[in-house]
Amino acid sequence: MKHKMIVTVMFVALLSGCMTLEERISKRIEARADFFAALPVESQDRLRKGQLQIGDSEDAAWIVHGPPSRISTRQTPGCTNVIWSYVMTEALPVDELRPVAYPMRTPHGRVLWTTDYNYYRSYVYEAREYLRIEFNNKRVCAIDMTH
Repeated sequence: MKHKMIVTVMFVALLSGCMTLEERISKRIEARADFFAALPVESQDRLRKGQLQIGDSEDAAWIVHGPPSRISTRQTPGCTNVIWSYVMTEALPVDELRPVAYPMRTPHGRVLWTTDYNYYRSYVYEAREYLRIEFNNKRVCAIDMTH
């Protein structure tokens, strides 16, 4: 019984990672249904397509892109802006040639140590910001995307 439950949980986790953009947006629309229902039809259609524009609210940004990876503020002499950053972690493979020493026995019973080289793959994890949304008075004032 416990085995079936673990398999079921793993299957559900696998499927949740395979949601399309439209399915993720629909799920977030359900979570903010009151806000979404109050929007004009044109704005609703645009958000359903995943299109955010300058002047949209924080709720609209959350519907399109989900919760940010981190939130920071930027203070200027005239105002304080809130910045939502979306970060992706990439695993970059690194192949290394490492020496391996092991004993060998000669036909006369003597033990000699010899060195060989094996390839090992390790990974370097790099965080990369792919989207930054800046808000002024809870409205989008800048969108920076890196490709």
